Amino acid sequence: MEISITAITQNRKFYKALVRHSRAIASLEQVALHVTTSKPSFDILQLVFMDRGEDYVNVVGCKRDRLFQVEVSIPSEDMVDFGSASAFVSCIAQRLKFAVRLCGLPQNVESELTEAISHFNVG
Repeated sequence: MEISITAITQNRKFYKALVRHSRAIASLEQVALHVTTSKPSFDILQLVFMDRGEDYVNVVGCKRDRLFQVEVSIPSEDMVDFGSASAFVSCIAQRLKFAVRLCGLPQNVESELTEAISHFNVG
C-alpha cells in the first residue's frame, strides 16, 4: 500500500513545514509499502490536511479509482512545533493512524498499518 500526505491550505507556515520536513515525511509515506492490499478496494491512502476547524475529519473514500482520501484539519502551532522535524512528523503520523482507523480495512491490515506507523522513527 502507498501513502500520500498532502495539504490544501493557505497556511504558509504549515505548507513550509511540509516542504522543510519533506524527507522525513517521504520516509513516513514509505512505511506501508510492505502491506499487502489484495482485500482493500484501494492501493493508496491519501491524507489531506485542510484549513478547517480543529476536529474536522471527512472520509471521502474512493472516487472510481484505487485512491482512498481522508481529510483532516491542520494542527495548530499550539499543538505542534512546525520547526521540529520529530514533533511535526510525529503529529502527522498520529493523524495518519487516525485515518487508517477510518478506512474500513480488514482488521489484520489495519493492525499492520498502525503498527508500521507506530514504529516509524523520524531520526
